[in-house]
Formats: sequence, structure tokens, C-alpha cells
Amino acid sequence: PNTYWYDATCTAPNYVQTHHQVGALHVKRAEWAMNRGQPAEAERYLDRALTRFKMYQALDPVFTANYFRMGQVYMIRKQYAEAAKTYEQLIDAPQCSIAESLLANNFLLGSLLSYQTYVQRPGKPPVHKHESAEAYTNLANAYYMLEDWSGAEKAYLRALALEPNFDNAKRNLSVLYQKMQSQGRLKQIPAPVSGSPPSLPFTGFEIVPSKK
Repeated sequence: PNTYWYDATCTAPNYVQTHHQVGALHVKRAEWAMNRGQPAEAERYLDRALTRFKMYQALDPVFTANYFRMGQVYMIRKQYAEAAKTYEQLIDAPQCSIAESLLANNFLLGSLLSYQTYVQRPGKPPVHKHESAEAYTNLANAYYMLEDWSGAEKAYLRALALEPNFDNAKRNLSVLYQKMQSQGRLKQIPAPVSGSPPSLPFTGFEIVPSKK
């Protein structure tokens, strides 16, 4: 019998990480079922996985790996809007939000609030985000499947702004540009004039918005 999740739970029944680890095992079991042409069984294990990840999230709403796992389940199920929402929540980190009035206080930023990093914004108080090249690439992939081409482009570029050599973002952005070129929706743009550096990497290309 398949008792791996039961054994894992018994080992540490009250440990918050148990939910995440058991959920990950359920995903592996679902993949095993899918590879053997058992979609109904795979769905059952994906349901169990998602339940575990949500249980973890209720206890620790800021654990990055848990968001990646939930997004993975939604992508497997082709629920791309839910996947995008999950990655947006990961990046925006609403559970870590702090009142702007406190963030405007430099003394607090250097003392009581220094336990987490903040993104500086011109003319606005800084904000804390869980940004990473992987998170933006996964978000871009979900946008791509939703045919939100401009959103995907921007997210891939944000990934490359954080890690210029992040292979997945570079490769997938190239695939996106090839697709847009085949549809006549990719145009070359001139390099920006000298001055303040751009917030996103310059590629020499831009996606033309849809005429819809």
C-alpha cells in the first residue's frame, strides 16, 4: 500500500514543515500516476497535495517554496490564472506588508524593521517584496499560457534584471519573441538615450499590443 505520507506524518505530526513535505510527496505520486496514464488517480493526489500546501500556508504564509509548489500544481492542472495569482502573491508578499507611515521613517528602517529587505521606489516609501528570477520566470510562464504576451515579456525582463544570466528566463523570452515575430507583433526599438539606467534590461525589441 502507498503509506509514504502516513509514515512522514507520524514522524513529525506537529511540525509545520510536515505539511509541505507530505504535499511534495503527493505531487511526486501524482506525476507517477500521470506517467502511467492514470489521470483520475493523479488528480486525487494533486488535490491532496494542494490541501497540504494550503494547510502549511495557513501556518506560515511567507514560505517561498510553498508558493512554488502550489503554482506547480496549478500549472499541471492548466489552471494558469490561479498559478499567476499564486506567483503574484509570492512576489508582492502582502503578508509581510508594513504601513507606509512606518516605512517612511528611516530610523525604523535601520532598526526595528531591518529584519527584512525593501525595494526602493522613487517618490514613495520602500516596499518589501519576495522577488527572485525564478519567481518572475514562473509568473511569466503562467502569463504566457494565458496569452498575456506583454505581461510575460515584462516578467521575463524583471527576472533578467535580477539575474542577467538566468537561463530559463533568457530561453523563454527568446521563445516568446519568436512567437510574436511569427504573428507580426515584434518590432525593433532604438536604444534608450543616455541618462538614468532603465529599470528593465534593454533587448532591442518590443511586443506590439493587440489591436483587439
